[in-house]
Amino acid sequence: MNTFAVEVLTYHAALELEVDAVLKKLLPFAEKITEGRGRLGFQHKVSVLGAAWLGKPASADKLTVALIRFNDLRNAVAHNDGKQVRACMEGLRKACRSIDKDLPADASILALSQAICAYMGDENLAKMLKLLEILDEIVNVRMPKALGGKK
Repeated sequence: MNTFAVEVLTYHAALELEVDAVLKKLLPFAEKITEGRGRLGFQHKVSVLGAAWLGKPASADKLTVALIRFNDLRNAVAHNDGKQVRACMEGLRKACRSIDKDLPADASILALSQAICAYMGDENLAKMLKLLEILDEIVNVRMPKALGGKK
């Protein structure tokens, strides 16, 4: 059995579960497109994710391109087209390096999958860190000054 093909198919399924999880946080009735008879295909879910993204539009674009490139690779693997697989892998690596500049040029399929998953959470993480920074400023700087403290 081709272990690379197994990895691609497994990580693609894992990414789809992650996309579903993000959609469930972004959409009030996400189950209408992630479950049952109304379930959308991977590419349609990626399009909805891009449209519902709460972060910057450029961030959504980078994420959706990486997810679509992963889907392209999955399709090439499923059709057992070696030349297409190599081209798709390079396209995926390029898309993933746009979201994680530290990825090596020969990043593994696992590293690429992890980069995409991490990026899906980065926008929310960035917002949370900004909120914590603001709270830190209020609690540790402004409040002590207002109350006559030394900070």
